[in-house]
Amino acid sequence: MLPQNVTDRWGWGVLPNAEQEALVVCEQVGVKPLIGSSATKEAILEAISGAECIHLATHVSWKLSALVLSPGGQEQNAKTNGNGQMLPERMDLNDSDDSDMESNADMPALSEFLLSAADILDLQLSAKLVVLSAYGSYGRSGKINAEGLIGLARAFLAAGAQCVLVPLWSVPELATKIFMRSLYEGLLRGLKVSSAMSEAMQKVQETKQFTHPSNWAGFMIIGSDIKISNKSTMFGNALADLVTTPGKCRESMRVLLHLIEKSLQRINRGHKNPMYTTKQSIIKKVGPVIGWQELLKSVGFRFEEPASGMPPSVFFPMSDAGDRLLQASTSLQALLGLSSTSTMALSKLLVHPDAADEIIQMVNSFYLWI
Repeated sequence: MLPQNVTDRWGWGVLPNAEQEALVVCEQVGVKPLIGSSATKEAILEAISGAECIHLATHVSWKLSALVLSPGGQEQNAKTNGNGQMLPERMDLNDSDDSDMESNADMPALSEFLLSAADILDLQLSAKLVVLSAYGSYGRSGKINAEGLIGLARAFLAAGAQCVLVPLWSVPELATKIFMRSLYEGLLRGLKVSSAMSEAMQKVQETKQFTHPSNWAGFMIIGSDIKISNKSTMFGNALADLVTTPGKCRESMRVLLHLIEKSLQRINRGHKNPMYTTKQSIIKKVGPVIGWQELLKSVGFRFEEPASGMPPSVFFPMSDAGDRLLQASTSLQALLGLSSTSTMALSKLLVHPDAADEIIQMVNSFYLWI
Protein backbone atom coordinates (compact mmCIF):
# COMPACT_ATOMS: atom_id res chain seq x y z
CA MET A 1 0.00 0.00 0.00
CA LEU A 2 1.52 3.27 -1.14
CA PRO A 3 0.92 6.68 0.44
CA GLN A 4 -1.55 8.89 -1.43
CA ASN A 5 1.09 11.41 -2.41
CA VAL A 6 3.13 8.67 -4.12
CA THR A 7 0.05 7.35 -5.90
CA ASP A 8 -0.89 10.84 -7.08
CA ARG A 9 2.57 11.60 -8.39
CA TRP A 10 3.43 8.29 -10.08
CA GLY A 11 0.06 6.67 -10.78
CA TRP A 12 0.85 3.50 -8.82
CA GLY A 13 -2.63 2.88 -7.47
CA VAL A 14 -4.19 -0.07 -5.64
CA LEU A 15 -4.06 -3.35 -7.56
CA PRO A 16 -6.88 -5.62 -6.34
CA ASN A 17 -6.43 -7.98 -9.31
CA ALA A 18 -2.71 -8.33 -8.64
CA GLU A 19 -3.47 -9.14 -5.01
CA GLN A 20 -6.03 -11.73 -6.07
CA GLU A 21 -3.50 -13.21 -8.50
CA ALA A 22 -0.96 -13.53 -5.70
CA LEU A 23 -3.50 -15.29 -3.48
CA VAL A 24 -4.46 -17.75 -6.26
CA VAL A 25 -0.87 -18.58 -7.22
CA CYS A 26 0.25 -19.00 -3.61
CA GLU A 27 -2.73 -21.25 -2.95
CA GLN A 28 -1.66 -23.40 -5.90
CA VAL A 29 1.93 -23.80 -4.68
CA GLY A 30 1.07 -23.88 -0.97
CA VAL A 31 2.83 -20.79 0.38
CA LYS A 32 1.74 -17.60 2.11
CA PRO A 33 1.74 -14.47 -0.07
CA LEU A 34 3.18 -11.08 0.80
CA ILE A 35 0.47 -8.58 -0.12
CA GLY A 36 -0.56 -5.04 0.72
CA SER A 37 1.54 -3.27 3.31
CA SER A 38 3.33 -6.52 4.20
CA ALA A 39 5.05 -6.55 0.78
CA THR A 40 7.85 -4.23 1.84
CA LYS A 41 11.23 -4.18 0.19
CA GLU A 42 12.82 -5.72 3.29
CA ALA A 43 10.23 -8.52 3.49
CA ILE A 44 10.48 -9.31 -0.22
CA LEU A 45 14.29 -9.47 -0.15
CA GLU A 46 14.15 -11.86 2.78
CA ALA A 47 11.47 -14.05 1.20
CA ILE A 48 13.09 -14.45 -2.22
CA SER A 49 16.59 -15.20 -0.92
CA GLY A 50 15.95 -18.96 -0.72
CA ALA A 51 12.84 -19.32 -2.89
CA GLU A 52 12.70 -21.81 -5.74
CA CYS A 53 10.01 -19.84 -7.58
CA ILE A 54 9.46 -16.07 -7.30
CA HIS A 55 6.17 -14.58 -8.51
CA LEU A 56 5.90 -10.80 -8.55
CA ALA A 57 2.51 -9.26 -9.38
CA THR A 58 2.93 -5.53 -8.92
CA HIS A 59 3.45 -2.20 -10.64
CA VAL A 60 6.67 -1.97 -12.62
CA SER A 61 8.48 1.23 -13.48
CA TRP A 62 9.99 0.37 -16.84
CA LYS A 63 11.75 3.71 -17.05
CA LEU A 64 13.53 3.01 -13.77
CA SER A 65 13.85 -0.78 -14.29
CA ALA A 66 12.29 -1.29 -10.88
CA LEU A 67 9.48 -3.15 -9.13
CA VAL A 68 7.14 -1.06 -6.98
CA LEU A 69 6.71 -2.45 -3.46
CA SER A 70 5.24 -1.12 -0.22
CA PRO A 71 7.25 1.45 1.74
CA GLY A 72 5.94 -0.05 4.98
CA GLY A 73 5.14 2.08 7.97
CA GLN A 74 1.47 1.84 7.09
CA GLU A 75 0.74 -1.09 9.36
CA GLN A 76 -0.56 1.01 12.21
CA ASN A 77 -3.26 2.59 10.05
CA ALA A 78 -3.92 -0.23 7.61
CA LYS A 79 -6.73 -2.63 8.32
CA THR A 80 -7.28 -6.01 6.77
CA ASN A 81 -10.13 -8.43 6.42
CA GLY A 82 -9.96 -12.10 7.34
CA ASN A 83 -8.06 -12.94 4.14
CA GLY A 84 -5.33 -10.38 4.74
CA GLN A 85 -6.70 -8.08 2.03
CA MET A 86 -6.56 -4.33 2.60
CA LEU A 87 -9.81 -2.60 3.50
CA PRO A 88 -10.63 0.91 2.19
CA GLU A 89 -9.03 3.72 4.15
CA ARG A 90 -11.20 6.50 5.54
CA MET A 91 -10.48 10.01 4.33
CA ASP A 92 -10.46 12.78 6.93
CA LEU A 93 -12.46 15.71 5.55
CA ASN A 94 -10.97 17.98 8.22
CA ASP A 95 -7.59 17.81 6.50
CA SER A 96 -6.58 21.14 5.01
CA ASP A 97 -5.93 21.50 1.31
CA ASP A 98 -2.63 23.02 2.30
CA SER A 99 -1.41 19.55 3.24
CA ASP A 100 -0.83 18.84 -0.47
CA MET A 101 1.92 21.42 -0.48
CA GLU A 102 3.75 19.37 2.12
CA SER A 103 3.26 16.06 0.31
CA ASN A 104 6.65 16.06 -1.36
CA ALA A 105 8.36 16.53 1.98
CA ASP A 106 6.40 13.61 3.43
CA MET A 107 6.99 11.35 0.44
CA PRO A 108 9.25 8.35 1.21
CA ALA A 109 12.44 8.04 -0.78
CA LEU A 110 12.07 5.87 -3.89
CA SER A 111 14.84 3.60 -2.64
CA GLU A 112 12.61 2.64 0.30
CA PHE A 113 10.00 0.94 -1.88
CA LEU A 114 11.52 0.39 -5.34
CA LEU A 115 13.35 -2.88 -5.96
CA SER A 116 15.66 -1.81 -8.74
CA ALA A 117 17.79 -3.83 -11.13
CA ALA A 118 20.81 -2.58 -9.19
CA ASP A 119 19.32 -3.95 -5.93
CA ILE A 120 18.66 -7.31 -7.57
CA LEU A 121 22.23 -7.54 -8.88
CA ASP A 122 23.47 -7.48 -5.28
CA LEU A 123 21.44 -10.59 -4.37
CA GLN A 124 22.43 -14.25 -4.38
CA LEU A 125 19.36 -16.13 -5.57
CA SER A 126 18.74 -19.86 -5.94
CA ALA A 127 15.45 -19.46 -7.79
CA LYS A 128 14.72 -21.68 -10.75
CA LEU A 129 11.99 -19.37 -12.02
CA VAL A 130 11.07 -15.70 -11.64
CA VAL A 131 7.68 -14.62 -13.00
CA LEU A 132 7.12 -10.91 -13.61
CA SER A 133 3.38 -10.38 -13.79
CA ALA A 134 3.68 -6.69 -14.39
CA TYR A 135 0.98 -4.10 -13.92
CA GLY A 136 2.66 -1.18 -15.66
CA SER A 137 1.23 2.31 -15.54
CA TYR A 138 1.10 4.38 -18.71
CA GLY A 139 1.76 7.48 -16.66
CA ARG A 140 5.21 8.40 -15.46
CA SER A 141 6.14 4.73 -15.11
CA GLY A 142 6.01 4.38 -18.90
CA LYS A 143 4.91 1.55 -21.14
CA ILE A 144 6.78 -1.75 -21.24
CA ASN A 145 10.03 -1.12 -23.10
CA ALA A 146 12.97 -3.26 -24.12
CA GLU A 147 15.50 -1.46 -21.94
CA GLY A 148 13.49 -1.83 -18.74
CA LEU A 149 12.43 -5.40 -19.47
CA ILE A 150 15.93 -6.59 -20.35
CA GLY A 151 17.40 -4.70 -17.40
CA LEU A 152 15.19 -6.50 -14.87
CA ALA A 153 15.48 -9.92 -16.53
CA ARG A 154 19.26 -9.65 -16.82
CA ALA A 155 19.53 -8.59 -13.17
CA PHE A 156 17.59 -11.63 -11.95
CA LEU A 157 19.65 -13.98 -14.13
CA ALA A 158 22.93 -12.41 -12.98
CA ALA A 159 21.79 -12.78 -9.35
CA GLY A 160 21.41 -16.55 -9.82
CA ALA A 161 17.90 -17.15 -11.18
CA GLN A 162 17.81 -19.77 -13.93
CA CYS A 163 14.79 -18.49 -15.86
CA VAL A 164 12.69 -15.32 -16.01
CA LEU A 165 9.19 -15.13 -17.51
CA VAL A 166 8.39 -11.60 -18.65
CA PRO A 167 5.50 -9.75 -20.33
CA LEU A 168 6.11 -8.17 -23.74
CA TRP A 169 3.04 -5.96 -23.59
CA SER A 170 0.04 -5.33 -21.37
CA VAL A 171 -2.59 -8.08 -21.39
CA PRO A 172 -6.18 -7.89 -20.06
CA GLU A 173 -6.27 -8.79 -16.39
CA LEU A 174 -8.70 -11.68 -16.84
CA ALA A 175 -6.48 -13.14 -19.58
CA THR A 176 -3.48 -12.81 -17.25
CA LYS A 177 -5.40 -14.60 -14.51
CA ILE A 178 -6.27 -17.51 -16.82
CA PHE A 179 -2.68 -17.65 -18.09
CA MET A 180 -1.07 -17.69 -14.64
CA ARG A 181 -3.40 -20.32 -13.21
CA SER A 182 -2.79 -22.62 -16.18
CA LEU A 183 0.97 -21.93 -16.12
CA TYR A 184 1.32 -23.13 -12.54
CA GLU A 185 -0.96 -26.10 -13.10
CA GLY A 186 1.44 -27.22 -15.81
CA LEU A 187 4.55 -26.54 -13.75
CA LEU A 188 3.13 -28.51 -10.81
CA ARG A 189 2.48 -31.45 -13.14
CA GLY A 190 6.19 -31.53 -13.87
CA LEU A 191 6.20 -29.75 -17.24
CA LYS A 192 9.13 -27.62 -18.32
CA VAL A 193 8.36 -23.92 -18.23
CA SER A 194 8.24 -23.69 -22.04
CA SER A 195 5.60 -26.43 -22.24
CA ALA A 196 3.64 -25.00 -19.31
CA MET A 197 3.69 -21.56 -20.96
CA SER A 198 2.54 -23.04 -24.28
CA GLU A 199 -0.38 -24.77 -22.55
CA ALA A 200 -1.29 -21.56 -20.72
CA MET A 201 -1.26 -19.57 -23.96
CA GLN A 202 -3.53 -22.14 -25.56
CA LYS A 203 -5.87 -22.00 -22.58
CA VAL A 204 -6.24 -18.23 -22.97
CA GLN A 205 -6.63 -18.55 -26.73
CA GLU A 206 -9.49 -21.02 -26.26
CA THR A 207 -11.40 -18.42 -24.22
CA LYS A 208 -13.87 -16.78 -26.60
CA GLN A 209 -13.08 -13.12 -25.90
CA PHE A 210 -9.29 -13.67 -25.92
CA THR A 211 -8.70 -15.47 -29.23
CA HIS A 212 -6.64 -12.59 -30.65
CA PRO A 213 -2.85 -13.07 -30.21
CA SER A 214 -2.60 -9.75 -28.36
CA ASN A 215 -4.32 -11.46 -25.41
CA TRP A 216 -2.16 -14.59 -25.14
CA ALA A 217 1.10 -14.19 -27.06
CA GLY A 218 2.64 -11.46 -24.92
CA PHE A 219 4.82 -13.63 -22.69
CA MET A 220 8.42 -14.78 -23.10
CA ILE A 221 10.91 -16.84 -21.12
CA ILE A 222 14.57 -15.83 -20.85
CA GLY A 223 17.12 -18.34 -19.60
CA SER A 224 16.98 -22.10 -19.06
CA ASP A 225 13.94 -24.27 -19.76
CA ILE A 226 13.51 -25.38 -16.14
CA LYS A 227 11.17 -27.55 -14.13
CA ILE A 228 10.15 -26.65 -10.60
CA SER A 229 9.80 -29.23 -7.84
CA ASN A 230 7.21 -31.73 -9.00
CA LYS A 231 4.39 -32.09 -6.49
CA SER A 232 3.61 -35.63 -7.67
CA THR A 233 7.23 -36.69 -7.10
CA MET A 234 7.12 -35.05 -3.68
CA PHE A 235 3.92 -36.96 -2.91
CA GLY A 236 5.40 -40.28 -4.03
CA ASN A 237 8.57 -39.81 -1.97
CA ALA A 238 6.55 -38.80 1.10
CA LEU A 239 4.28 -41.80 0.74
CA ALA A 240 7.31 -44.08 0.43
CA ASP A 241 8.74 -42.58 3.63
CA LEU A 242 5.47 -43.28 5.44
CA VAL A 243 5.41 -46.92 4.39
CA THR A 244 8.92 -47.54 5.75
CA THR A 245 7.33 -47.57 9.23
CA PRO A 246 4.82 -50.39 8.61
CA GLY A 247 3.68 -50.73 12.21
CA LYS A 248 2.54 -47.10 12.38
CA CYS A 249 1.91 -46.03 8.80
CA ARG A 250 -1.65 -47.32 8.47
CA GLU A 251 -2.95 -45.14 11.29
CA SER A 252 -0.93 -42.22 9.95
CA MET A 253 -2.44 -42.66 6.49
CA ARG A 254 -5.94 -42.71 8.01
CA VAL A 255 -5.23 -39.38 9.74
CA LEU A 256 -3.86 -37.85 6.54
CA LEU A 257 -6.78 -39.19 4.52
CA HIS A 258 -9.16 -37.59 7.03
CA LEU A 259 -7.46 -34.19 6.64
CA ILE A 260 -7.51 -34.46 2.85
CA GLU A 261 -11.17 -35.53 2.77
CA LYS A 262 -12.04 -32.64 5.10
CA SER A 263 -10.35 -30.24 2.68
CA LEU A 264 -12.25 -31.67 -0.29
CA GLN A 265 -15.51 -31.40 1.63
CA ARG A 266 -14.93 -27.71 2.41
CA ILE A 267 -13.91 -26.92 -1.18
CA ASN A 268 -16.95 -28.72 -2.64
CA ARG A 269 -19.24 -26.82 -0.25
CA GLY A 270 -17.72 -23.50 -1.28
CA HIS A 271 -16.27 -22.47 2.10
CA LYS A 272 -14.17 -19.30 1.75
CA ASN A 273 -12.95 -18.78 5.32
CA PRO A 274 -9.47 -20.14 6.12
CA MET A 275 -9.28 -23.20 8.36
CA TYR A 276 -6.31 -24.52 10.29
CA THR A 277 -5.33 -27.04 12.91
CA THR A 278 -2.28 -27.05 15.15
CA LYS A 279 0.79 -28.91 14.03
CA GLN A 280 1.05 -30.55 17.44
CA SER A 281 -2.43 -32.06 17.18
CA ILE A 282 -1.43 -33.81 13.94
CA ILE A 283 1.85 -35.03 15.42
CA LYS A 284 -0.05 -36.65 18.30
CA LYS A 285 -2.23 -38.57 15.87
CA VAL A 286 0.23 -39.59 13.14
CA GLY A 287 2.83 -40.81 15.63
CA PRO A 288 6.55 -41.41 15.02
CA VAL A 289 6.55 -41.56 11.23
CA ILE A 290 8.36 -39.51 8.61
CA GLY A 291 6.99 -38.05 5.41
CA TRP A 292 3.62 -36.82 6.63
CA GLN A 293 4.54 -33.13 6.47
CA GLU A 294 5.89 -33.44 2.93
CA LEU A 295 2.78 -35.33 1.87
CA LEU A 296 0.46 -32.60 3.14
CA LYS A 297 2.61 -29.88 1.58
CA SER A 298 2.52 -31.68 -1.77
CA VAL A 299 -1.28 -31.38 -1.93
CA GLY A 300 -1.51 -27.74 -0.84
CA PHE A 301 -1.49 -27.65 2.98
CA ARG A 302 0.44 -24.65 4.30
CA PHE A 303 2.63 -24.83 7.41
CA GLU A 304 2.96 -21.64 9.45
CA GLU A 305 5.46 -20.87 12.19
CA PRO A 306 4.15 -19.49 15.53
CA ALA A 307 3.14 -15.84 15.35
CA SER A 308 0.92 -13.39 17.25
CA GLY A 309 0.11 -15.92 19.94
CA MET A 310 -0.83 -18.63 17.44
CA PRO A 311 1.07 -21.94 17.80
CA PRO A 312 2.69 -23.71 14.83
CA SER A 313 -0.28 -24.29 12.53
CA VAL A 314 -1.29 -26.16 9.40
CA PHE A 315 -3.74 -24.38 7.07
CA PHE A 316 -6.09 -26.37 4.86
CA PRO A 317 -6.07 -25.78 1.08
CA MET A 318 -8.76 -23.46 -0.26
CA SER A 319 -8.78 -25.05 -3.72
CA ASP A 320 -7.72 -28.28 -5.39
CA ALA A 321 -5.28 -27.22 -8.09
CA GLY A 322 -4.79 -30.03 -10.59
CA ASP A 323 -7.03 -32.37 -8.54
CA ARG A 324 -4.06 -33.15 -6.28
CA LEU A 325 -6.24 -33.62 -3.20
CA LEU A 326 -8.58 -35.96 -5.05
CA GLN A 327 -5.69 -37.98 -6.45
CA ALA A 328 -4.00 -38.18 -3.04
CA SER A 329 -7.23 -39.39 -1.47
CA THR A 330 -7.53 -42.17 -4.05
CA SER A 331 -3.88 -43.20 -3.56
CA LEU A 332 -4.19 -43.34 0.23
CA GLN A 333 -7.40 -45.36 0.03
CA ALA A 334 -5.69 -47.82 -2.33
CA LEU A 335 -2.76 -48.30 0.04
CA LEU A 336 -5.07 -48.66 3.03
CA GLY A 337 -6.81 -51.41 1.09
CA LEU A 338 -3.63 -53.52 1.18
CA SER A 339 -3.32 -56.17 3.83
CA SER A 340 -0.88 -55.72 6.71
CA THR A 341 1.31 -58.43 5.15
CA SER A 342 1.44 -56.57 1.83
CA THR A 343 2.29 -53.30 3.57
CA MET A 344 5.10 -55.01 5.47
CA ALA A 345 6.48 -56.51 2.25
CA LEU A 346 6.33 -53.12 0.56
CA SER A 347 8.24 -51.49 3.42
CA LYS A 348 11.01 -54.11 3.14
CA LEU A 349 11.37 -53.48 -0.58
CA LEU A 350 11.73 -49.76 0.00
CA VAL A 351 14.90 -50.35 2.01
CA HIS A 352 16.68 -51.35 -1.22
CA PRO A 353 17.49 -48.26 -3.35
CA ASP A 354 16.86 -49.83 -6.77
CA ALA A 355 13.51 -51.30 -5.76
CA ALA A 356 12.57 -48.11 -3.92
CA ASP A 357 13.12 -45.98 -7.04
CA GLU A 358 10.92 -48.25 -9.13
CA ILE A 359 8.16 -48.32 -6.51
CA ILE A 360 8.22 -44.53 -6.12
CA GLN A 361 8.04 -44.11 -9.89
CA MET A 362 5.08 -46.48 -9.95
CA VAL A 363 3.33 -44.52 -7.19
CA ASN A 364 4.04 -41.24 -9.01
CA SER A 365 2.62 -42.67 -12.24
CA PHE A 366 -0.44 -43.89 -10.40
CA TYR A 367 -0.83 -40.51 -8.72
CA LEU A 368 -0.59 -38.66 -12.04
CA TRP A 369 -2.99 -40.78 -14.07
CA ILE A 370 -5.77 -41.83 -11.71
